[in-house]
Amino acid sequence: MAVTETEWVALITVGGTLTSAALASLVTFRVTRRTVKAAEAEGKKQRDHDAAERLLDREHEKALSAEERQQQRLRDAYVTIQIYITGWGRFAEWKKRAYETDPPQPEPVIPAIDLEAEAIASLLASREVVGILDQLNEKVNYLRIAMADRGYWETMKSPDLPGSEAEFAESDKRMRKAAENLWQIAEDAHSLMRKELAGTYTSHSI
Repeated sequence: MAVTETEWVALITVGGTLTSAALASLVTFRVTRRTVKAAEAEGKKQRDHDAAERLLDREHEKALSAEERQQQRLRDAYVTIQIYITGWGRFAEWKKRAYETDPPQPEPVIPAIDLEAEAIASLLASREVVGILDQLNEKVNYLRIAMADRGYWETMKSPDLPGSEAEFAESDKRMRKAAENLWQIAEDAHSLMRKELAGTYTSHSI
């Protein structure tokens, strides 16, 4: 059966329409595929970013916890050291002022050298605190010597022993000076540790 010209035109038109539709579908598929791949890539990028942020947050929290524990250990250590220093500071203050009160105040119990405080300082305290604690112990020894010297001349002073009263007066001055020096170094130590704990003093070894 012969196909008329009109029928050929109709067939060509239909074929063109089908071809255009197929091409449009192909283009739409490829565009959609690229869009989906881009969305998947962006989603993976975002997930990787979120995972990295969570990891950083966990590491930050671990670092903060470790720092908090270290700061708590440091605070506990400094409390122990402060108690030791305070004992000697108060004793020194009494020694340099006791004879100025009327009647004189009773003498407090003389503190002992605290080896535990020294050990804690050597393990946890900054070099500056260890150094000032060494200075304090040195002043403690000076005060002990000055107290013994004053005690000796107090028992020896007598109108029958020429110069003994003058020696006693000088020994009393030396003891008061030693007490003043010890009290001052104790105050300096308190100030240093307060600054370190408050974070206003830059230490090299905490």
